[in-house]
Amino acid sequence: MKKASMQDIADKVGVSRCAVSLVLSGKAKDKRISEALSNRIFQVAKELNYTPNELARGLRTGSTKTLGVIVADISNEFFGELVYHIQQQAYASGYSTIVTNSNEDPAEMLNGIQLLVNRQIDGIIMVPTNNSQNIAQEIVSMNLPFVQVDRFIPGIDASYVILDNFKGSYELTERLFALGRRRIAMIKHKTSALKIARFLQDHPEVKWVHYPDLETDECHALQQKYLPEGSCGVMAFALRGDRDFQNHFMDALKLVTIETHVADCYTCLLHPASHTHRQLSDQQLREAGVDPDMIRLSIGLEDPEDIINDIQYAIQQAHTL
Repeated sequence: MKKASMQDIADKVGVSRCAVSLVLSGKAKDKRISEALSNRIFQVAKELNYTPNELARGLRTGSTKTLGVIVADISNEFFGELVYHIQQQAYASGYSTIVTNSNEDPAEMLNGIQLLVNRQIDGIIMVPTNNSQNIAQEIVSMNLPFVQVDRFIPGIDASYVILDNFKGSYELTERLFALGRRRIAMIKHKTSALKIARFLQDHPEVKWVHYPDLETDECHALQQKYLPEGSCGVMAFALRGDRDFQNHFMDALKLVTIETHVADCYTCLLHPASHTHRQLSDQQLREAGVDPDMIRLSIGLEDPEDIINDIQYAIQQAHTL
């Protein structure tokens, strides 16, 4: 079915296309077009299911009332909820949104930006990925309104919205003190991570484990020098066995989840065998100096014993499949 145009409305009402344009753009009173004629034009537009061409309108007005949103992984609950709230606020302000997904890949991010620019968006809200400094700088050079969320790239002249973890922790502690609480404990990722790293280090099914807090790790001296209080909750390790064994291991995990990125309040892992993250072949990984069997594990707030039991269970199950 052919999409109705302003000319179709004009022909049916018996007026010029210019008159239709003035009425639909809210300029009828300024141009002294009668209320009766305006109502007739709106009625015919409704009968013909007329919808404006936003791109054409944007070219005329310089604004499409559309925002581009680029997130790292739309399948992740955090980013899904982030998009939801961005869309709610945009709608309340009279804007629509176009959402694209970068999959933590600068090349996909660039493709998304090109798509958004071609759609004449009025601004971009973006979760940056690693190695996207040049892309962010290109957005800035377009004089396109640009806001970074969740993360930010230092040195880029653009606004950003991130969490102030220090202030949040300070205010939370103040609140607990105001309630009379004095024996306050904080669960630290690195304490649990070290326990799990030592478990992996001693496990016969693990080829290697890399975690700077381990005394035997090649980066331990640097960690002691620059991060004496402990590093983060992310480590890398590799299992013995072929790719089928590694796939079975991932399928058998109950507590640990598989994600396309790591670092969350929940324990999750990333593995080249995961098709959601697969971007390079084994050969390409080797050429880049990366073991294709590398697993990145981000320790969350769960009990480390539960995580260890889950990993042990998954390894045992992988042997039976």
